[in-house]
Amino acid sequence: MSGNVTVPNNEELLSELTEFIEQRFLPEGESGIKPNTPLLEWGILTSITTTELIAHIQERYGLFVPPERIVGAHFKNLDAIVQLVGSLRDDDTVASA
Repeated sequence: MSGNVTVPNNEELLSELTEFIEQRFLPEGESGIKPNTPLLEWGILTSITTTELIAHIQERYGLFVPPERIVGAHFKNLDAIVQLVGSLRDDDTVASA
């Protein structure tokens, strides 16, 4: 991982993560997920796609998502994911080496 990765503010995080999820996990040509779209309930995030999203968070933002934070409540929608990444951003003990 690159050492000094800047994690954007929550508004930019929401925009970036929305784009990533729409491009990677929605059928081609579909878009328009909202911050409160139920990603788990609608099957947009599955165990496999959630793993891919976690890898993206680690690679893009240099943040490690601890196993105890990998729970449905943190991935239920974009608002929850942004809140999770924001809390990891603010906790320097989880930054990737």
